[in-house]
Amino acid sequence: MTYSYSVINPSGYKDVSKVKEKSALPGTILGLGAGAAAGGFIGYKKNFISDKTGIKNSFAKKVQDKLLNDAGDTAKNIHKQREIIIKKLDKIKTPEDLKELFSKNKDAAQDMCSKFKKSLDEIMQTITKENLKENKKTFKNWFIAERNNDFQSIKNIVQYCWDKDGKNFVKPSTIKDNVYNAILSAQKKVKTATILKYAAITGAVGAAIGFIINKFLN
Repeated sequence: MTYSYSVINPSGYKDVSKVKEKSALPGTILGLGAGAAAGGFIGYKKNFISDKTGIKNSFAKKVQDKLLNDAGDTAKNIHKQREIIIKKLDKIKTPEDLKELFSKNKDAAQDMCSKFKKSLDEIMQTITKENLKENKKTFKNWFIAERNNDFQSIKNIVQYCWDKDGKNFVKPSTIKDNVYNAILSAQKKVKTATILKYAAITGAVGAAIGFIINKFLN
């Protein structure tokens, strides 16, 4: 004799513990797919490059990172070592400590020396215990200014290439190919990351909604 999965117990009541529930998986998958597609579209349309004030700092930073990476080790070292010097200058106690800091971050220090048109030894000869505090402040302000000027120069170039009406980049004849290619590379990278981010967020929400709807309707 064949019995169905739902059985009648001796008391005459249906044994609901043995009734197979309908899976919520199809609704969850459908919600996930719909949410991901909607999120991807939102991410594609989202303006991650500029706002009403101009090019966003976050995007200009991506362009700067690409240019530094393409420029080679020295350029990357100068950028990195500037930050180290800025961070550690306040803790310097003696002229000897200052010279050691510069020696350990020689690319940034050499960049400074070339712009001062003096060797590191010539610069250090002018620094004493008495004027150390004043010179530390001078050095720190100089390195901060160099960092900020480099970033602002790149941001200005990105802004110059940005067509705010067409919401896209256009290459002026005065901009070098490697700089423009860095801008396009950053644009592609950030757009892809934004699309994936919004697809993941709305996909998860869509999956949850699909699961709930499926549960209530079934």
